[in-house]
Order: sequence, then C-alpha cells, then structure tokens
Amino acid sequence: LKLGFYVIRSRGADMSNNNDDWEFRNREAIFEEDDMWRTLPKDRVGVAALKARLTDLLGHIARREFPHVRREIVTRLEDARKELENLGQSRKDEYEQRLYLSTIARQFQELVSAGLQASYSINRAFEEAPELRLITLVTNLADDFAFNLEHYGMLRNFEKLPGTNSHVKRDEGVLDLSNDNGSSVQFPELDGLVISEPGEIEGPENGIMDWIKDLYQRSRGMDLGTFSSTVLMSAFKEQSGKWPALTKAFMSNVVLAIHRFISKALETVCPDQLVREELWAALMEEAVKRYQAGMTSAEYLLSTERDTRLYTADPEFSKQHQKWRAARVTEIFKQEIGRQHHNGAMKVWVEQCTTWLQEGAEKSSNLNEITHQLHDTLNAYYSVARKRFVDNIIHQAVNYHLLFGPKTPLNVFSQEWVIGLKAEQLEAIAGESPSVRGRREMLMKKIADLEAAKEILKS
Repeated sequence: LKLGFYVIRSRGADMSNNNDDWEFRNREAIFEEDDMWRTLPKDRVGVAALKARLTDLLGHIARREFPHVRREIVTRLEDARKELENLGQSRKDEYEQRLYLSTIARQFQELVSAGLQASYSINRAFEEAPELRLITLVTNLADDFAFNLEHYGMLRNFEKLPGTNSHVKRDEGVLDLSNDNGSSVQFPELDGLVISEPGEIEGPENGIMDWIKDLYQRSRGMDLGTFSSTVLMSAFKEQSGKWPALTKAFMSNVVLAIHRFISKALETVCPDQLVREELWAALMEEAVKRYQAGMTSAEYLLSTERDTRLYTADPEFSKQHQKWRAARVTEIFKQEIGRQHHNGAMKVWVEQCTTWLQEGAEKSSNLNEITHQLHDTLNAYYSVARKRFVDNIIHQAVNYHLLFGPKTPLNVFSQEWVIGLKAEQLEAIAGESPSVRGRREMLMKKIADLEAAKEILKS
C-alpha cells in the first residue's frame, strides 16, 4: 500500500452495465449515507477520486520514462535514416534515375582525376585501396619495362667498348613476366586481350661476334668491302626478338591496372551491388575496345621499329658509331706501340704511328672488318632504337590511348555517357525493384512518424 488505498463500490449482479454518471452516483450513495464511510477522506473514496489519482500516477510514470523513450526514438530514427541512405537516391522515374547515375559518374571522374594526378590525400579511399593509386602503379610498371628491355631485350650481349675496363655482360638469368601489381582477380572480359600467363624471358647470351659473322655469311651479297642494309635489318630484327613478348607483358599489366582501378572506383562510388553490376556490364564493351586500341598501338610501334628500313636522325647514333670506330683505332695503336720502341724524334714518331695504324688495319681480314663494322653499327642503332621505342610505347600506347587521351577507357563512364542513355537503358541500370521501392516508402513514413514523436516529447 505504498501508494495508499481507495474505496470504490463495484457493480453487483443485479446492476446494469451502464457506465453513465447517474449510475455511478447511485452506486456510491452509500458513502454519503452510511456513518462508517463518511469518516473516510473524500479524495480516497469513489471511482472519480481513483480516476484522478491514476491519471496523476500515469503522468508521473510517463514523465519518468520520457528520457528512455526519447533515446529509443533517436536511435530508431538514426537507424531508419541510415538504412534509407544506404538505398541511395530515389530512382522511381527517369529524372531521378538520370540524376542518380550522373552523381555517381561525377564522383567516379573525381577519383579518376585524383588517381592520374597522384592527389591521393583528397579521398581516404586511396589509403584503403592501393588499386586506386593508378598513376603510381603505371609509372612503376613503365620503369620496370624500360629496365627489362635494356637488360633482357637483346638476343645477345654486345661486346665491350675496346680499351675500356668494362666487362661483357654476363647472363642476366631468367626474367619472370608474371603480373604482380596487387591482385589475383581474373576478368573474363579480358580473355584474349591480355596475357594471363606471361611466362619467362631468358637473359641475353654472349658470342655476338660469331653470331654476326654467321649472319653476314648467310645473308651477304656482292657488296665491295661493306654490308647491305638488308643484313643490318636482319641482324636488328633478330637482336630485338624479345621485344614483342616484353611489350605484350607490359601492356597487359597496364591494362590490368586500369581495369582494377575502374572496378574499385565503381565499388567506391556505387555501394548498390545490383546497380554496380548493371553498370559494369553496360560499360565493359566500350572499355575493352579502348584497351584493344592501346594494344594495337603497341603492335604498330613494334612493327615500325622491327619491320621497316632502319633509320634515325638522332645525332646520338653518329656519336656512338664514331666512338666505337675511334676506340678500335686506338686499340690498334695500343697493341702496336706495345711491340715497338720510340726513338725520340717527332717526325720519325709520327711516321711510325701512321705505319703502325696502317699495318694494324691491314692485319685485319675483310670479313673481320665487316663483322666489326656491322657490330658497331648495330650496337649504336639498337641503343637509339630501344630508347626511342620505350618512350613511344609509354607516350603513345599508354599515355595517349589508355590514360590521358580523348578515347581513354577511364572516360567511358562519365556524365555525358549518362545523359546519352535512353529511358529503357536507365531503367535497366538504375531502376528500383518493387521491393526496394516499397522499403523506401516504408522507411520514409517511419522517419516521419518518429520525428513527430520526437517533437511531442519536446513539448
């Protein structure tokens, strides 16, 4: 009895079920007529007093529970809003669908721009997903390509420069061309375009002079004391025989890096898996065409280097060629001076030097002389062509076709692409299913009700 007592008179078996005021007053008249009940406090007697007390108690209990109810409403409101946010923008009609995809496309292109400029600090996604650091990945791949072509691209090592302390390059071992740029995910849409198992490349061998001599003897014409351009073309094509495999592996790795970037960027800006899958299917045909354009460009550059007449306007070629000629003459002089003695007279010394050089040159057979000339010319041209080829592949096939050009695959998904979609395409990609639409409407009503309840608790 902590809350005290109340006295009321319940209905008897012979009383009606009427609940009007007269019936109550008639039943409780006994409290006014009988001396035993008149002594009780008036606020503790009768149904009316009990109603007033219960109302007061209920209000007190409700006020006591308000903070708990308010917290529960706030929690449920936050959960409902979060679930509604996860559903994304409303997509019930063409306007909302186009706006939804356009927003995603804008966010995607922002990631593309940051990924190409190495502006990784603007979005924490770059910290969480290494695949998004696109320009860094491609730059590292380009450095590897330049290194691999220099050290593994030759069929055979060139001779050391006469008179130098450098040594003939030893076997570089085996180069593993397997892709290791951060993911083992396979993409069926790239089958036949990129190398799935690049394999290995053997390092260059020694013995280039014997190879050149044999090549010349198998290909010589009736040239007087020299070699034809056809022989040099054949030598260069064989010496650069590993370029296609190295280039194909490099381009495959670049395409895979870009493809993984697109996949991760879409996952970042489009949390709705169904929409993302539809987008991927809609974009891939055009993206693969643009990948192919980059691969075709690389093949074209390979062909221009290896299947046409050799030519360069680069002055480095002449410098290298003259350097080798001077080194060979100097070597003849060093060999002869080691066998002769200087008598101190300048005139005699000059005449003797001329004689030594002439005798040294005459001692070399015509075949050996041509072999050396062919080696030196091939060496000078190969060095110039290799550097030119690496720059062209990176600048044209990669930078222009795959990264920065007007037809890069990174531009396939854009706001312009979204604007060009027809209504049925929009519906297929971004349209909401009936279940999602129903869920969205339910959540919106729930949020409205909870906000109303929250306002009531404030009053």
